[in-house]
Amino acid sequence: KRAIIDRYNRELEQLVSERTEQLVETQEQLVQSRQLAAVAEMSAGLAHELNNPLAGVLGLLQVLKQMRAGQAEAGLLGSAEEQALRCKEIVASLLRFTANSRAAGEHERVDLAGVVRDVVGLAGSAFRQRGVGLELEADPGELTILAHPDELGRALSQVLTALRGIAQPGSALSVGVGRVKGELLARAEVRLSLEAVIDSEDDWRASALGLWAARQVLVSHEARLEELTVATGRAWRLVVPLADAPRRGTT
Repeated sequence: KRAIIDRYNRELEQLVSERTEQLVETQEQLVQSRQLAAVAEMSAGLAHELNNPLAGVLGLLQVLKQMRAGQAEAGLLGSAEEQALRCKEIVASLLRFTANSRAAGEHERVDLAGVVRDVVGLAGSAFRQRGVGLELEADPGELTILAHPDELGRALSQVLTALRGIAQPGSALSVGVGRVKGELLARAEVRLSLEAVIDSEDDWRASALGLWAARQVLVSHEARLEELTVATGRAWRLVVPLADAPRRGTT
């Protein structure tokens, strides 16, 4: 009887420990979700606030450019106009990502290349600050997939953030988007090739955690992120079925 009681106590302790860990993990996820929601709301507000003065600055630059046509200042004003247009594109991308989120699990037809283009555009500044190049090459034409745009965008951003953390300064991350060729199933892929990586164990551990978090979202899109074997550097690819491909549980 004593042995039975001891075994029961051990099993009970283990069960309590497991449930406690699950509760802690759930609480951390809820806190993170609230923080992300707060950041998204603040970013959306800032983007809206920036839109009006940015439009005014752009308009003034264009007027001055016309007034100074043929003069020495025209070149400088043209460069300033290009930078203002770039800022406008970044704000537009930010607004798309911070728009009111759709209901969880509500997927719609979206262009994968367009989502990747927005993510790369927003991530460019962070990569430049680290001294890492970020290049995008997308095949022509749309790659329509069924996805939750907000969730997919955040997952892709998480992937880029994780890879930026292990990128060797002075190297570059190449991002390619296209259709998977030579397969019967209609699928699209995002190819990620990193020229050189750092050796820090802490950075790799943080990167692995970031990729794991992104994978949890990608699974809900029937997508998978896999590492490839390459001669130099490191490479990954994200594979996702196209919208008109057979889905799980269908024929």
